[in-house]
Amino acid sequence: MRMKSYRVNSRKNPWRNTRDIKSVDPAKVWGILLTVFMPIMIITIALNVTMRLPDSYNFNMSSSEILDTMSTQIDQQTLSNLFGDYMQHKTNVFQMKQNTSYNPQNVFNAADQKFMYNIRHSLDITAVVAVLALIISALAMFFLIRWRKHEIHMKAFKRGVLIFFILTAFNTAVKLITPLFDKLVDPIRGTGFVEGDPLITILSAGFTKTETMFELLISCVFLGVLAYVTWQVAGPKRLFKGY
Repeated sequence: MRMKSYRVNSRKNPWRNTRDIKSVDPAKVWGILLTVFMPIMIITIALNVTMRLPDSYNFNMSSSEILDTMSTQIDQQTLSNLFGDYMQHKTNVFQMKQNTSYNPQNVFNAADQKFMYNIRHSLDITAVVAVLALIISALAMFFLIRWRKHEIHMKAFKRGVLIFFILTAFNTAVKLITPLFDKLVDPIRGTGFVEGDPLITILSAGFTKTETMFELLISCVFLGVLAYVTWQVAGPKRLFKGY
């Protein structure tokens, strides 16, 4: 039986269009990944550092002097350490005693503890995102440096910086618009708070602004370090010179 033959340009030839298919440049793929995940990495790491260290809580209580206006006697340093220890999973019980010598009572109730648990759980999710974004960004930088794709590296970094500023502006605006931010926080805040609740009183005393300020500061420092490293390995002097 005679075999059917196909002409090169025949419409029935299954290999007709394969000659024009271009292979994907892996360097460009890593460049796109760096552009997308670098700003996510910076923002989520800055958020976790801010929320897990006691410094932001201590600074806010000192600047607002909110503890001086409360009837509940609370030691500021003890409370700051409690916030830090709980957010870092050093303790699973968010509770402390009043700062009184006679029969000190617990400061926080079940609603407070549930609220803090929800905050920490949400923060843990962002920590997972931060780790994944860090790994992908690190791999992208490693391969782009190894392959000496300086132009792709620099373009990806600049685009990532632009995305970072857009996301940061949006994130900051949402946090500083109190009614909008309260709506977003409502699902994790829960109910059952009494009037003058200590936790709500403390967190309502400008903590969102303090957290935003710390987050912006940390993320800008992180971005500055990345910008310096990128300039050293992929700046103009590297575009026309090898290692």
